Amino acid sequence: MRRAGIVFSALLAAGPAALAQTPAAPGRATSATVPAANVALPPALQAHLTAWEKKSASVNTYYADCEFVRKETIRRRETTYTGTLMCMKPNLARMRIDNKADKTDYKAYIADGKAVYEYDGREKMISQYAIPPGGKGGVGDNLLMEFMSGSMTANDVQQRFDLKLEKEEDHYTHIKITPKLDRDKQEFDTMLLVLYSGKLADRGWDYLPAVVMMSKNGGQEVEQWTFKEPKINHAGIKKEQFVAVMPDKKDGWQFKQVNAAAPKAGPGAPGGPGAPGAAAQPKTVRP
Repeated sequence: MRRAGIVFSALLAAGPAALAQTPAAPGRATSATVPAANVALPPALQAHLTAWEKKSASVNTYYADCEFVRKETIRRRETTYTGTLMCMKPNLARMRIDNKADKTDYKAYIADGKAVYEYDGREKMISQYAIPPGGKGGVGDNLLMEFMSGSMTANDVQQRFDLKLEKEEDHYTHIKITPKLDRDKQEFDTMLLVLYSGKLADRGWDYLPAVVMMSKNGGQEVEQWTFKEPKINHAGIKKEQFVAVMPDKKDGWQFKQVNAAAPKAGPGAPGGPGAPGAAAQPKTVRP
């Protein structure tokens, strides 16, 4: 999968992302080759990072309704997708998002700990991407899954990204993120991470993601994710819900295994109804 389409999850407050990235190409920097030196952060920002890390360690399962908006500023084109996001530590995830204007346009992903399965509703294609061994938490060269496993610390985040506390509100904390590594710079220019503030601890939302907005290609592309009514550590989320489903080929679906090249960009998440006639598509699971 295109890394920028999933990096948002890697920066979520609880780290419960629904997607995984494919192996890095030989010679490319991995999460183990991040810059060594950290610059001391302002106390307020450091406090937020420490609170995020503590929250991340306490989250075993995560579920949220989500909205994804992609804007192409030059073409003045905007597309909105809605769906669900669900995951379970250390490396299980599922996600699906549907185009609000075209229900045949959807992407779905299931990560079962060994591979990631991408469902392309428009193309009726299922692509399987193996998750390589190794990495922090035993999840391969996979920033996203490192957050999910709880092995990614606040110090790791600071090593990989430049961070700036943009704004503090009663219910939200805004953090600007700029990549340090070349491979990250190729995927996005800047990212705004908006976390639910510590004042929402009574709801259990403190330091969970509220909004993630990425700007790319000099502002020509803007992607924004909004997460609503998050639920953590819900008993209704089971390991069995993260098993890939193979639709019948009679319905026109095809399957392929991919080892190196990543699938093209696209929002996605198993969780919603499948395309007409595709009865075996992943169903919406609500805790």
